[in-house]
Formats: sequence, C-alpha cells, structure tokens
Amino acid sequence: MTLNFFKSIFLAILFLTFLIGCAKRPENIPASYYSLNNYSEWNCKAINTEIKMIKRYSLHELYKKQDSKVNSDFITAGLSSIFKLKKDYENNISREKGKLEALEGILIKKNCKKEINIAIY
Repeated sequence: MTLNFFKSIFLAILFLTFLIGCAKRPENIPASYYSLNNYSEWNCKAINTEIKMIKRYSLHELYKKQDSKVNSDFITAGLSSIFKLKKDYENNISREKGKLEALEGILIKKNCKKEINIAIY
C-alpha cells in the first residue's frame, strides 16, 4: 500500500471525526418535552418571572457557550470528539427551551398577559 492511500484514509477519518464532533448552533437545537403540569399551580407573575430568568440567564449563557463550541477550530472539534473531551450544551439548551415552551403554554392556558418580550441573545 502506498503512502497516498494512508493519507487518504487518515484524511477521511479526520473529516468524519470532524463531522461527528461538530456541535449544533443553539438556535438549531430543538426543545425537549416539558409538561405544562410542572407549572399549573404557578401564578402569572411567577410564570413571567421564570420566563425572564430562563431567557436572560440560563439560555443566554448556554447559547454563548454553545456558540463558542460551534466556532472552535477544526482540529479542536475533531480531537475532542475522538477523546470525548468535547463538552457541548445541547442537552441543557434543549431542556431550557422545553421549560420555556411549557411556561409560555401555561401563560396562554391561564390567560396571563405576557410581560416584556425578551430576546435570548
């Protein structure tokens, strides 16, 4: 076998590792299911306060961290996926988005007025 063959194999493995190791953009991470029942006893003020907290702090910080992972360079992404060093925040973002959807759903169900619309970024 030639050196070119081994180079091709190595590059193919490196490329596949990179593809597997790439983190998703936070806005592309779907929400996980979170039951409305978790918030059914909450009043409108508490629900709105929790929505603000999730958007301003939890998701805002998780989005920044996840974006940092997405923007990391090729070698770092590839090597970290090989050695399982990569730490992304997909599960946390998915959970917080699920909570947010549940909270917004319970706002509607309880006919609460939604307070200020806060962007995550």
